[in-house]
Amino acid sequence: MRVRHIVCVTNATLGLVMACEALGLTGKVILPAFTFIATAQALSWAKLEPVFCDVDPATHQITAERVAPLIDAETSAILAVNLWGDACPAAPLQALADRHGLKLFFDSAHAMGCEIGGVPVGNFGSMEVFSFHATKVFSTVEGGCIATNDDALAARLRNIRSSYGA
Repeated sequence: MRVRHIVCVTNATLGLVMACEALGLTGKVILPAFTFIATAQALSWAKLEPVFCDVDPATHQITAERVAPLIDAETSAILAVNLWGDACPAAPLQALADRHGLKLFFDSAHAMGCEIGGVPVGNFGSMEVFSFHATKVFSTVEGGCIATNDDALAARLRNIRSSYGA
C-alpha cells in the first residue's frame, strides 16, 4: 500500500503543529508519557492540552486499553508515538478513536521503514509525521514530512505550510 500524499516540512515538531491545525483539534490530546519532549511541545504550541498516558512497559507503546480511561468530553484526538523502530497497535487505537469520534494521528519520527501487519507506516490514522533529523534512521540532518491518504487533509497541510496560501 502506497501513501498518496507526502507533505515536506521543516522538521517533525512543526509537522505535528501543522497536523493539529489541519485536523482542527481543540481541548485535550492523549499522548504517551514516554516520548521526546517535542511531541508534547507541539501540542502546547497548537494551544492544546497534552494528556499523558502510561505506556506498555515491555514495548514502550501506548495501547487502546491504556488510552480509554483518559478520554473525556474535552478530548479531540489521540497522538500515538511509534518508538524504537517499532509501531503502536494501530487497529485497536483506530477502533477506540472511531468509537469516541476522535482523530488519531502518529508521531512516527522513529518508525521510518516499519510495518504493521505488512502495511508500511505512513498509512495509519489521519496522518503520520516523520523526522529526518540526524538522530533518526533516515537522516537528512534536519527536516521531516507528513504522510496521509486523505486528499482534503493533504491540501489543508500544503496551504498551512505555504506563506502565501494554496
